[in-house]
Amino acid sequence: MNINLGCRRFVMYYLILLVAFGTCHVNGRSKRVVNGDPVEIGHIPHQASLQWWNGANWAHMCGGTLIAVNKVLTAAHCVNIIRPSLMRVGLGWVCFSEPSGFEQNFYIHEIFIHSNYSPKIDGFPNDIAVVTLSKNATINKYVNVVQIMPQEYEGSLEEMTCHISGWGQSYQIAHADDILRETNVKKINKTLCSTMYANVKKAQILDSHICVFQNSKSTCNGDSGGPLICNSFLVGVLSWGIKTCNGHFPSVYVLIFNFYNWIWNPHQT
Repeated sequence: MNINLGCRRFVMYYLILLVAFGTCHVNGRSKRVVNGDPVEIGHIPHQASLQWWNGANWAHMCGGTLIAVNKVLTAAHCVNIIRPSLMRVGLGWVCFSEPSGFEQNFYIHEIFIHSNYSPKIDGFPNDIAVVTLSKNATINKYVNVVQIMPQEYEGSLEEMTCHISGWGQSYQIAHADDILRETNVKKINKTLCSTMYANVKKAQILDSHICVFQNSKSTCNGDSGGPLICNSFLVGVLSWGIKTCNGHFPSVYVLIFNFYNWIWNPHQT
């Protein structure tokens, strides 16, 4: 059994991700953000879509979170291969095939990958990056920043219901989703998380990780870099999960409390 680093697999091998743009008129539930619910326009204004130019159109590859008018937080493995000139950041998007008219798209000014990020080490430590936009986003109902949770709340996370969101695919063989989806999850302790991943190659749970789980619900390819929101605060950045996206394993996020100073001063190591 192997783990999945979301868009890492796509980026590393340049798999053709021609998003199957279908209708966004959705009835009931879908299995993207596995067993997630469709999001209404303006409901998650901090959600970002990292996109790449595939020669014909802009295709979604990873998620991100708007933390300042010109800064998006994402996973390092989302941005460590493709040239910034072939990428852009989309804000305010919900449905790729039916734009609302409230979307804002930005070229990338600069990318800061944590200097201690290591894709070759088990657990993929320091899988975090800051993307600065070519210009400031216009803040409104559809595009807005989210605050990072103060560290004093960390001890209360087990009691909170948290939310994950993204356009990730349903299972390994599926395309990325056309519509943004979200679902509720709960934090689980690292001992349980490690036990559940005990037989999965390279799946080491680090001190800098936070695991979330809700049976039958999980993240999948294309969700990487996306937000973990608890009590309306940003808590984590999606790093990795089980490759089959079956909803029976936790999703593993970078716990950003430990990176707070670096996030606002990424020039420093």
